[in-house]
Amino acid sequence: MGFFNQSDFKFYLRRLEELLDLYLVKKAPSLPADWKELFVNFAPWLAILVIIFSLPVLLITFGLGALILPFSFLGGASRGFRYGFDYFSTLIFVGSSLVLNIMALPGLFKRTQRSWYLVYYATLLSGIYNILTFSLMGFILGSVVILYILFQIKEYYIN
Repeated sequence: MGFFNQSDFKFYLRRLEELLDLYLVKKAPSLPADWKELFVNFAPWLAILVIIFSLPVLLITFGLGALILPFSFLGGASRGFRYGFDYFSTLIFVGSSLVLNIMALPGLFKRTQRSWYLVYYATLLSGIYNILTFSLMGFILGSVVILYILFQIKEYYIN
């Protein structure tokens, strides 16, 4: 038995999905059907835009991070830790989100349930990143609004 149990993790992900479904679908006002169809039709193209805009951030993180990280400790231990944390958190969260969006892209055109879940997980990772970096507007616009739209259009994605 370790600290991380995979079945517990899946249980908590299911509970989170049920909670979000309750508040973002059942209790929240529903989007009109034509808006939902519009979002579903443009979702693959929006994912392509997310990939295009995330890729430079990741490349900058790799490039500048590799250049600056050795010198980041010159500003003191606390600053060096913060810069190192920012570098690695950006690398992990933005990189993982980017990979999930790339994996979801073919399925978004086919409207598969797997692709919906990949975009959902990418949005959750972005939300965690925004919380860790204290980006309130990024959390609200980049996570809550996207999750609302995702849960509103979930019914359009089949097995």
